[in-house]
Amino acid sequence: QPTCLRKVLCTLPDIFALLPIGSFFALRIYDDGDYDLDMMSWVVFGIHCAVSAFSLFHLLFVPSYRFMLWELSPVPCTSRVVRYSFWLCVLAAKFALGLAVLNVMHLTIRDLQLARVGHETVSDVMELCKSTIWWSDVLVWFVLWATAFLLFFADTQLWFTLGCTFLGVLTVFKQRGWAAANIVYEDAMARLPERFSKKVLYYSQFPKKKPGKAVANFSSNFPLVWDRIVAYMRYEDDIDTGTMADLSFDVKSARDGVVFEDLQKPLYEKVAAQGETGSAGFRVKMPTAFRGKNATETCLKTYCCMADAHEPTNADVRWRLAALGRGLSLPMPRPYRGPYFPGLTVLIPHYGEQILMKKSELFEQDKRSVVPLMHWLKQKYEEEF
Repeated sequence: QPTCLRKVLCTLPDIFALLPIGSFFALRIYDDGDYDLDMMSWVVFGIHCAVSAFSLFHLLFVPSYRFMLWELSPVPCTSRVVRYSFWLCVLAAKFALGLAVLNVMHLTIRDLQLARVGHETVSDVMELCKSTIWWSDVLVWFVLWATAFLLFFADTQLWFTLGCTFLGVLTVFKQRGWAAANIVYEDAMARLPERFSKKVLYYSQFPKKKPGKAVANFSSNFPLVWDRIVAYMRYEDDIDTGTMADLSFDVKSARDGVVFEDLQKPLYEKVAAQGETGSAGFRVKMPTAFRGKNATETCLKTYCCMADAHEPTNADVRWRLAALGRGLSLPMPRPYRGPYFPGLTVLIPHYGEQILMKKSELFEQDKRSVVPLMHWLKQKYEEEF
């Protein structure tokens, strides 16, 4: 639970953030336009600095009390340093831009020879307010500073977006071992069978190397898994028959219609039919999508809008394949091996309403219902009965 001091700081109303404005007006009242400040002016100036520092600290480091109901999660020291450094850079850039805007506004008001309300004492304002020219200058002065103040607040999202973009680019390079060149021209699809076999099918057996024969660098079970993935995309009508033939190892399985019953058949039956992967191998034809491309061809087809004849026309399928290929290039934890999968408990919240019905209510028929509820359920969900 938060301490008393922390609770008091977190429950302060938002009006306390406006205290520096009040202290500034108090300081302007005691300012008589002379550079020599008296004791009272120094006291008011000190109070203004203290109030401003407190408000800045409260806005940056003290969260609202509604976020303090539970203890904050522990954060590693490295993450904490990165977070504070990030916001320090964002606020520093914003502060530097604010100083530049203040300088530009100061020079603009000086060149336009407008009244400087912020530099005038209270006695001067009381005398000048009787002039209509002074009021017109104040109106222009207010419009200029209001526009600058609005832009000062609006560009916070800009600096935050730029900072997040910079951190995102650094994260991408770090996750890929700072290999910037590979990100640009690497053919992720050509390496998908190998990476999928090593990171997902971790415990499956690979074909044994035989002298004088070319052996695939991926698991013998990968073609079956991949063909099932392609069949699901064909079942969802995301690809056509021609694209299915280009993506599948078993070209004969590419057909106009994929029935759902075939998708429910276990893959181990096909593995058993093909024999043990360690003792007997089988020949497969690599799909066109997994054909390796050199760096020039990859750059031309990726960045120069050169069409690939064997690439799926569906944008969603292209995004899926690209995301899968890029995602497998990232470091992944070793998968669990069956039957040693960790348990997962799902808590499903229920409202306090009655979700169970009596048998008489299911077969009851009155004026409000045309047919009993049980008859409607039987017709609607016939497979369940």
